[in-house]
Amino acid sequence: MSKFSLVSLACVAALAISPAVLVGQETNFTFTYNDGTFIATGILTGTEVGSTGVYDVESGTIDVTSDATGLITGSGVLEPNPSAPGCCYTYTNLPNNGGTYLTIDNLLTPGGNPQLDDYGIVFLVGSTVGNEQQVAIWANGPTQYTVFVGNWLYDPNVYGGGGDYFNAVNVPEGGTTLLYLLLAGAACFGAIVFSSRKGLGSRASA
Repeated sequence: MSKFSLVSLACVAALAISPAVLVGQETNFTFTYNDGTFIATGILTGTEVGSTGVYDVESGTIDVTSDATGLITGSGVLEPNPSAPGCCYTYTNLPNNGGTYLTIDNLLTPGGNPQLDDYGIVFLVGSTVGNEQQVAIWANGPTQYTVFVGNWLYDPNVYGGGGDYFNAVNVPEGGTTLLYLLLAGAACFGAIVFSSRKGLGSRASA
């Protein structure tokens, strides 16, 4: 095989490996929920389901900054979906649930409208284990999001209808992608340099 072919093969292999390594990588999203009375921000972390644009949210956090019901304060964590990816899992024994059943699928479509479906996501908020409160967010349709605050105390502004209160935005992960591309470029450059030096050595000995 010629030196040019070896260099080409090295470059192609390095560049081909780079995107393959990124497949299945987790993606972070920041989200806000604000209906004027219940206000929260947080982070969702998920993996794309195939190439569908739909993400299986595996973990997340929420920080509640305002709640008109007076039940919710502080921060909390996302409840996982043991049936992931896809539908569904029903929680029947969450703390302070008042007999509430909450069915979730933890699916996020950041480029869609709505970004959540009618199952949505649920968080446990509170610092005392066993005494947390639930915060569930789901969509009733395009730009129609609803929040649930433990014991079936819905936010009065959104119960039964909802509004354009929820938004999730991708957090750029350029560092990881750039690293793989730099490694691929370095491998390609190294192959070129090695081939050039080898060629010069051969001519010098001749």
